[in-house]
Amino acid sequence: YDDSHIGHARSAIVFDVIRRYLEYRGSRVTMVRNYTDVDDKIIRRANEEGVSTAEVSDRYIEAERRDMEALGVLPPSVAPRATEHIAEMVGLIERLVAKSVAYVVDGDVYFEIRRFPPYGRLSGKNLDELLAGARVEVDERKRDPRDFALWKAAKPGEPSWPSPWGPGRPGWHIECSVMSIRYLGETFDIHGGGTDLIFPHHECEIAQAEAETGKPFAHYWLHNGMLNLGAAKMSKSLGNTLTIRALVKRHPPDALRLWMLGTHYRHPIEWSEERADEAARALQTLWGPAERLRKHAGRPRQPLRFWSRTESSVVRESSASGARSAGALEPRAHAGTDRAQAANPGTVCRNRPANRGADQGTGHGADEWRLEACGRDQIEDRVARRRPHGQPVRHGVGDETEVTDEGRIYGRNPVRELLRSGGRRADEIAVLAGARGPLAEVVALARRAGVKVSFRTREQLTAIAGTDRHQGVVARVASAEYADLSGLLEIPKRRGEAPFFLALDQVQDPRNFGALLRTAEAFGAHGVIVPKHHQVGLTEAAARAAMGAVEYIAVARETNLVSALETLKKSGIWIYGSAVGEGSPAWTVDLTGPLCLVLGSEGEGLRPLVARTCDILLTIPMAGQVGSLNVGAAGAALCYEVARQRALGGKTA
Repeated sequence: YDDSHIGHARSAIVFDVIRRYLEYRGSRVTMVRNYTDVDDKIIRRANEEGVSTAEVSDRYIEAERRDMEALGVLPPSVAPRATEHIAEMVGLIERLVAKSVAYVVDGDVYFEIRRFPPYGRLSGKNLDELLAGARVEVDERKRDPRDFALWKAAKPGEPSWPSPWGPGRPGWHIECSVMSIRYLGETFDIHGGGTDLIFPHHECEIAQAEAETGKPFAHYWLHNGMLNLGAAKMSKSLGNTLTIRALVKRHPPDALRLWMLGTHYRHPIEWSEERADEAARALQTLWGPAERLRKHAGRPRQPLRFWSRTESSVVRESSASGARSAGALEPRAHAGTDRAQAANPGTVCRNRPANRGADQGTGHGADEWRLEACGRDQIEDRVARRRPHGQPVRHGVGDETEVTDEGRIYGRNPVRELLRSGGRRADEIAVLAGARGPLAEVVALARRAGVKVSFRTREQLTAIAGTDRHQGVVARVASAEYADLSGLLEIPKRRGEAPFFLALDQVQDPRNFGALLRTAEAFGAHGVIVPKHHQVGLTEAAARAAMGAVEYIAVARETNLVSALETLKKSGIWIYGSAVGEGSPAWTVDLTGPLCLVLGSEGEGLRPLVARTCDILLTIPMAGQVGSLNVGAAGAALCYEVARQRALGGKTA
């Protein structure tokens, strides 16, 4: 009944981000945004203007669509209107009356909340509190002042529809329950909205739906905080709104998105012109290099959209940045978008050498930047190992798909069957960015199987597979089986030896991994522990670098490395972490007891939480000008020191 304001924008942007994240993770999302196109306020506006309620609704629904498009919010999968589902609403009300949870009074129908004991569960309110503090009009016809309307008898000057109780129109709450069930089923995954809708609207939706179906209405309820002007909530009824249409003329839409995503979605946020201006400056810092790269590559200028396809694909292609963004959202439904927002600017910062090249005209263009985002050394190394310089990429034959010499399978059907079979383990699948249809199904299967998924360009997939017949997906498969942690703990017991394990924290180069396996086996380690995600697995490349050690040393892959280390501690094993510049020199520490050495990833070292889990941090004193060692070399030095001390009966330097 009026233009959308920035408070509506916050809710739309929050759930747009959640939707995009779920789709990025491989889920097929049906997003329903229903419209109430008949209620008291719409009727009042129509009467004031002397037009029909349909004309008022059509005008503002179209205006809202344009506002959402301006903000970069994806259109819903379905956008039903209440007036399109009146017959279904009448049917649901009839069934509630038949079950004696609703009653008829003079053409009105009310839901009797005492017939639904869980009422108040979502908001944490109990019925007695509601009765004592209910802000409801006294209606002697109601059995209880808290009962709410399902059907309202027709009044002069109002639209109406036929029903068993006479002409009338549905109540607001019943509209949403019916449209949700119609398009999402009797039980669906996520119901969203603002915190102002928790009570009574969402409580009433639950009561109506669950009283009819006997099933949970929604698995999860997500509510965004209010957007305030000073101390007051922004709302049309208070007359203190800032329309989206007016704001996007003063501030870039992407800046508004960035500003809103800087606050946890459940927390209230206060409107500030200054904060919006700061977000616009931050946005320019974030996307300025991308625009310069476009110019240098000769691509036509495109309007910058924070969540446009181009920028989203860049974020997806950056596996490190994407992992942090996913990690910021994944632990629980109520994770903060502010963490995810903070993760992404690093994408640009890490890639600035290529950006400077674009500014200076040194030949680094958009393709170079994409290589940088994915890990230039990794891609160039893969290409070099697959074909001599100047030799064309080899092509597959027909629809047959191969296992490459790197332990990779490519093609939609072979990868899909690999994931379904539960046989040979997939360590990672690389999928064409923007995957839909059959590729989206592959992504979903991988997620369910706990397999890491990364998104790549078509050219990068060709380089990984060694052919352009990959059909948009390549899987990296393990060349050996993994042990479980309990099995590793049994090995030193059987041998009657003090436990000696090696744990790796997200080592990603297969040559380093293979070298560490070889070192661990050579110096008598009982097993190696690696994390499930962002860690290279037992690939053919790692096996070759290990020179046969994979046949003799057990490797356990754990979902949570910190939890695995805590399990070792409970078994009496000390955890020693390798650190640069802090800790005790390895030669001065007694390493003859039960222990696990923990080594960090290339260039990053130990993650903070892993480092805090360690009992003692070790350093390797360096006498030369280079201040650190490759992880493979550091592992060799530390494993040698463990073996030396044990051979000499615990003598330290």
